[in-house]
Amino acid sequence: MAYALQVVEEVDTFEPTSIREAITCAESDKWIVAMNEEMKSLQKNETWDLVKLPEGRRTVGCKWVYKKKVGRTNSMSSEFGSSTAGSSNSGVVSV
Repeated sequence: MAYALQVVEEVDTFEPTSIREAITCAESDKWIVAMNEEMKSLQKNETWDLVKLPEGRRTVGCKWVYKKKVGRTNSMSSEFGSSTAGSSNSGVVSV
């Protein structure tokens, strides 16, 4: 008969629900790195163009989404993921 020892590791599962929480929590340095990496990726991929908002138009809504990536330990930033979610496909962001 074989026996297995189950090892349970305590894992911090806190994921911010707002940018305010992300930049003020104990792991804020890691979330800020993840947000900066996301912004660099959006700029590199030319996700949007910054333009003057045409009269009578509204801006595109946007929300940061924060998630810890399970099973990644090779670098600080790879454990923390952030992305932006927009509410429109227009690709127009006002300055």
